[in-house]
Amino acid sequence: MPYNKPPTTTINQEGYELKWERGHSLLFCHFDENLLFTYSEKVPEGKDDRMEVNIYLDYHPDNSIFVNGKKATAFQMNDRVEIHSGKRKITLEFTPGEGQFFGHISRHNRPSRKVPKNVFESHDWRIAIRTISRPSDSKILIKCS
Repeated sequence: MPYNKPPTTTINQEGYELKWERGHSLLFCHFDENLLFTYSEKVPEGKDDRMEVNIYLDYHPDNSIFVNGKKATAFQMNDRVEIHSGKRKITLEFTPGEGQFFGHISRHNRPSRKVPKNVFESHDWRIAIRTISRPSDSKILIKCS
């Protein structure tokens, strides 16, 4: 399958999904087709609940994530996050509304992946945005190229 074929896109109950050759996918949870995420009115209280923005990428040897050209596990909103998948490169740029946010990259499972509770394995990378503070009507836009 040629690498110049554009990814296919779908919108499902989880969000907006890009799929490309070799069955790889990138899932933007709770985003619309314009890659716009609208935060809920209430800022979550719990530490884990503050990861309101979640993007999932298949964990596979073909896939790597870089921040400003280097491997990293955290990023700020003005950083460039690149996903390399074989010969394909996807760049994510985050434009938040008002508020303070911080990005994290970790292993995790997308919500639709069914893994038994007592099994500690993950099948995806998670690119998450943690809310530090924000007004109730904040939004975040992702430019994907």
